[in-house]
Parts: sequence; C-alpha cells; structure tokens
Amino acid sequence: WAAYNGGSTQAKSVRKKLDLDKRLGGKETTITRFNNSSVELWTINEGGHIPALSENFSKRVIEWLMAHPKDANQIH
Repeated sequence: WAAYNGGSTQAKSVRKKLDLDKRLGGKETTITRFNNSSVELWTINEGGHIPALSENFSKRVIEWLMAHPKDANQIH
C-alpha cells in the first residue's frame, strides 16, 4: 500500500505499542511505519491466523482513520 499510494516501501520505524489480541499478554502488536506515507503495518506477534481481538482494536482503528483523513480527490 505504501508504494501504491506513492510512498516509500522502506520501513521508517518499528515498535511494539498495541495490545490487540486478548489471548496474548501485554503489548504484542508491532507497528511498522513507512517513509513518506501514512501506511502502517500492524503485526500481531505470536498471534494466530484469526486473532481474538481485544476491546482496544476497534478504538485504535477508528483513531488511526480519524488521524489520517483523505479528501475525495485522494481516493482511488
């Protein structure tokens, strides 16, 4: 998605920040950000194919979407 949106595919930063899987203890989700892009990859480390999403998941997704608005001309 970073390349599709005209950004770099080089990772900018990786850090553990979110607790998104209620079957795993602690903040297991790593966020990878990409240079010159609003694209982020959220990786649930040690998670299964179908995670047991925590109560925080929806809130975090909505917060991210609200922080990265697009105008109608940017939507492909």
